[in-house]
Amino acid sequence: PDGTSLAVGESNFAIPWTFDGEEWKVGPMLSASPESVMTVDMSWSPDGRLLLIAGFLQDATVWEWIEDRGGYWQQRDSLVGSKSQTHQFSWSPDGSRLAYIDMVQLKVWDLEMDRTTVRFDTQTSPLNSIAWSPDGGRLAIADAGNSSVRILDTESWQVIGTLSVPGDQSMINSLDWSPDGTRLVTGSVDGTVRIWHQIPVDAVNWSVQSNPTTSGTVSTIAWSPDDTRVAYTYGGNSVQLWDVQNGQSLGTLDGHTGWVNSVAWSPDGSKIVSGSNDQTVRIWDVETQQAEATLSGHTDFVWSV
Repeated sequence: PDGTSLAVGESNFAIPWTFDGEEWKVGPMLSASPESVMTVDMSWSPDGRLLLIAGFLQDATVWEWIEDRGGYWQQRDSLVGSKSQTHQFSWSPDGSRLAYIDMVQLKVWDLEMDRTTVRFDTQTSPLNSIAWSPDGGRLAIADAGNSSVRILDTESWQVIGTLSVPGDQSMINSLDWSPDGTRLVTGSVDGTVRIWHQIPVDAVNWSVQSNPTTSGTVSTIAWSPDDTRVAYTYGGNSVQLWDVQNGQSLGTLDGHTGWVNSVAWSPDGSKIVSGSNDQTVRIWDVETQQAEATLSGHTDFVWSV
């Protein structure tokens, strides 16, 4: 969260990298699960002290950074029933709770109470991607069964809004809130990116701003910290940048030689990080749209950053 550390997920483990002001240095391997074949999701707690690592269809593991003796990582918890496929974990902004998907259920882990509670259940329709709103009052969750997004109130855990996407091929793979919490961006398997506006801000009604279409499935999407741009991948070797104000393309980050699986912004919005099947992580300067660093030495596809 402070921009000095980067977690990279490959195979059945994650590797934390740290920046010392001059170069990136590799850290220890943190396992997701012994039975996992790949790390599909990772998530830092807001204070940067905890790192969640999720293996494909395996229970997620939470690691904690301990400051004693120069600092080291220690395994803290295993979230039973958190068998993830992708993009299925989200910390509350204050770091006190972690929301995650267990097939058709939304579960929330309270760290202080060390207790997990089922907060939403579709009974039959699988859930896909989730994101906690910046103010902590709402949680957006994608329903893979009916191509929709439910907005939940995080106190009552009642549905207070539903965003419906037309079309049989419009299942939502990824979503993210705008920094001010008034809009959502969604990416679908039909290659469509949509910006949803809440009108008015305190109501439960939403409208779609625009829907640029790409040539492949939108696999991951992220809103910039300055609220002006969206970065997303769509089944190719590059990262797309989109201006959310006018709906125009801001360019393409090219350089990977394999499918890009994950993308993330630095906290100050000046950098974009991407992980690829070419077994590298690239750190891009947003203004020049050039890679300023390549983290190599990984032995498998990089699934998450």
